[in-house]
Amino acid sequence: MSPLLSYDIYLFKLIHGASICSGSWSDNFNLFISKHSQHIWYLFLFIIALIRGKKHWFSSLITATGFIIIWHLTDEYIKPFFHRDRPFVDLATCVFGLKPSSASFPSGHTITAFAMATLICLYNSQNKIICGIAVLFACLVGYSRIYLGVHFPSDVLAGMIFGILFAVAWFKAIETTVKLHYED
Repeated sequence: MSPLLSYDIYLFKLIHGASICSGSWSDNFNLFISKHSQHIWYLFLFIIALIRGKKHWFSSLITATGFIIIWHLTDEYIKPFFHRDRPFVDLATCVFGLKPSSASFPSGHTITAFAMATLICLYNSQNKIICGIAVLFACLVGYSRIYLGVHFPSDVLAGMIFGILFAVAWFKAIETTVKLHYED
């Protein structure tokens, strides 16, 4: 076993070891975060648009569209390409909630969470509170996936990287398109 893989398993056991898989408040909290993260992101975007005003509706719509695109790209292309078994298959650990049947690497929840957080921060760079809440929630989503026993830490780390890269590329593409449209 490579040192990197053993470190991944060690971190998984450390974080997942906090899980009781019996319905404790922390099990339920992490399951809620994981299960409802996409609805929470949409609600957050709606609240940002309401608070920030009319001119922020476009950026919220673009962010939501990016979320939908990366979600489908992850499930249909990225995960099948890497196909890694989930921790509960390799390590026979408990899982609180449903056992996903898709590949483990990278974490799709984490990709979409960090894509959303990054886009929210890019469109609201002057508001540190909004950025802080978005990044904190994205971290909670990633943590919850390990805690629940459905992802290794490296799955979550890769999800963070993929999510951030996608968001920056999406943001630049939209900004370039908008500039080209208004320059004509």
